[in-house]
Amino acid sequence: MLDSIKSAEKLQEIGQKFHEARMNYMGPEGKKRSLGKQGISLRDLAAVSQVKYTQILAIEKGQSNATILTLIAIASVLDVNLCEVLRYKEPEKPKKKK
Repeated sequence: MLDSIKSAEKLQEIGQKFHEARMNYMGPEGKKRSLGKQGISLRDLAAVSQVKYTQILAIEKGQSNATILTLIAIASVLDVNLCEVLRYKEPEKPKKKK
């Protein structure tokens, strides 16, 4: 089980991956959004994913321990591999001296 520090770090990591995916999102037509900005806005992502924009923002900031269904909804809109987002590698423990 993750301790509280590792949990917070993992939530930050997940949030950063979703933020990057949102900012790099080109839409189904592969076009940039209005005003030449890249990505999809929080409000547009919320409308399409049916997840409140405040929750998406909290996830991106690493402040929300969202349900798997919420993460699936967001990942499916952004076309990101949720397994890659959630991948966790346990840090290697120092080897014991004999």
